[in-house]
Amino acid sequence: MSQDEPPAGRVNRSIFLAGLAAAALVLFAGVGWAVYDGLMGKDPGIAACESIRDGRDITSGTDDEPGLSEDEYRRVRAQFERSDHERISEHGTQLMDVVWNLSRVPDNQGAAAIGYVGPLTAHAQGLQSACADEGIFFHLNGGLGG
Repeated sequence: MSQDEPPAGRVNRSIFLAGLAAAALVLFAGVGWAVYDGLMGKDPGIAACESIRDGRDITSGTDDEPGLSEDEYRRVRAQFERSDHERISEHGTQLMDVVWNLSRVPDNQGAAAIGYVGPLTAHAQGLQSACADEGIFFHLNGGLGG
């Protein structure tokens, strides 16, 4: 290994931490738009796109229970699933599945998270594109809130 290359453990940890950061942003935005959708009555997919764009951070969880609970996962996934916009529904539900699975990887098994990087990226970008098709634009710099 050359002096310019980081140790393999550091790269795996960086990928794992980047995935968790993206997952957390999706969680916060997803739960936020679930609440917003209930109040505003918009198509849940459009409300989700707007929530991600606006960086809403409304969660129903508590500080005692960090991460994504199964109830939150099911509720947010169902919101995407109910969208009348096929691509938003498809990428949103699959993104939530990836986030759920990634949130279940134990901290001491960061290398196992590498398998989720591709699907996480593909569905986050797919959701970004599907939202853009509806005139709602957001950036994926460092997560979904940018």
